Amino acid sequence: MLAKFGRTIPRTHSITDLIENLPAGWLDDLQDDLTLLDDCYLPARYPDAMPGSFPAGLPEEEDAKQSIALARTVTERAWRLMQSDAQ
Repeated sequence: MLAKFGRTIPRTHSITDLIENLPAGWLDDLQDDLTLLDDCYLPARYPDAMPGSFPAGLPEEEDAKQSIALARTVTERAWRLMQSDAQ
């Protein structure tokens, strides 16, 4: 979506950093929720990198379920936007 909007794509995996570069309003209603993806990514990918991000050290099953649902929502919005511009 950053490329679609002609934005510079930063070299980061941080969802919050990436969405800051999107046009205002596109994901504003989800911005607070999207921090969960950042909170899950680093300790799941690098378990020793940030101990204590979650109380048990790693995301729990409920965190994973919320992250998947959120990722689906963002993907669906992106897909709809791409389809609407393709017509």
